[in-house]
Amino acid sequence: MLLGLILSGCILPLASLPASVPGAGALMLFLWPALGMTITPSLAFMAQAAAAARLQSYGLVYGLYNLAWGVGLLSGPAAGGFLLDRIGFGRLALLWGVGVLVSTLLIARASRTAPPGTAPAEARKDLRPAVPGGAEP
Repeated sequence: MLLGLILSGCILPLASLPASVPGAGALMLFLWPALGMTITPSLAFMAQAAAAARLQSYGLVYGLYNLAWGVGLLSGPAAGGFLLDRIGFGRLALLWGVGVLVSTLLIARASRTAPPGTAPAEARKDLRPAVPGGAEP
């Protein structure tokens, strides 16, 4: 996940350089895999964080993720269009690149200070549904 964020942060500022559609397409061939390396592992990371927090359901975590995704889909284009009109595409791409790299550093720092002692197998054991009568499943 962090590698994808680093690559995205480095590639985004280059988005203002291509002067033609084929050039932009070539840049997208590098950007899309970087974004894929960011989004896909984040789902597993969320499951691990939910297990470490000993939540009873992964649904809460994934629901919050989907809520944040929806808010981004609604507000992102409006904010992006506003900023594009104000500061231009080149500066906007550079701003996003720096923002992604700063976010990457914060995520890396938080990953190192995660609560110790909860292995995924232990956490899954705690998330099994309770059996009436207290019997172990």
